[in-house]
Amino acid sequence: SDLVRLQHYPGLEMLDLANLLALDRILFDSEFMKRTVTGNIENMNAEVARAIDQRSCIVGLPLDTDFIDSCRQNRSFHRTTIVFNHAPVEAKGPREFIKVAEHALGRFDINVMFTRAFDDGDPGASDLRDLRSRFGDRVILGNDMPLRDYFEALWMSDIQVSTAYHESLGVATLEAMYTENCCLLPSRGSYPEICSGNRDVLYNSTSELEERLAFFITRPDQRRSVGQVLALEARNHSAAKVMPRILSVVEDVLEVAHVPSW
Repeated sequence: SDLVRLQHYPGLEMLDLANLLALDRILFDSEFMKRTVTGNIENMNAEVARAIDQRSCIVGLPLDTDFIDSCRQNRSFHRTTIVFNHAPVEAKGPREFIKVAEHALGRFDINVMFTRAFDDGDPGASDLRDLRSRFGDRVILGNDMPLRDYFEALWMSDIQVSTAYHESLGVATLEAMYTENCCLLPSRGSYPEICSGNRDVLYNSTSELEERLAFFITRPDQRRSVGQVLALEARNHSAAKVMPRILSVVEDVLEVAHVPSW
């Protein structure tokens, strides 16, 4: 299910599968990821896929909302700011975003912020250097910002864009959603799930993304309204919502195994 894992640990798929089968419960962060894993296993062995499915629960992943709230800023950047807060790996589509950002920077007086460091050889690294050379300090390079600086910057920014091809949940996007960014997301992976199918923010092509981006750059009231709606969705991923689901699974396993609860 993970391009990064396949690239760095080739040939270990069967070991991963054996480890899954040895577990009493398997916790997934999204319906999409459960469907992806069980579907891929079913293509090889339907009986094994059923066993995995029966042991699986969807619980999500908790955001540290208390810390994010402590970083809240009442100030904004001097320009409308678009943020790309994904790692510079192929699965996140950084080259596609940089091309979209180049067009937007050429049309509008905006900032584009990259929160993660792009090292030599990373996908999109040379494109980002060219973008910075052309547009100067309107291209903000976070270079792996400290966590507090990162969340402060999210609170100060306006629009987040994802071009990811693989996303099991979308924690970076949920963080941007929680900080009231208007997030523009591809209609794939877990994105329709975490935004409840919000048609204002989901796009199906690069041209549609560019149109949607131009719309929200020029209409601050609409982007703030959409950002507030997305922030409410992100609250469903707070620790207060996620941890009871995880604890419930653990308690169920202990009860089945007749192990005294702590």
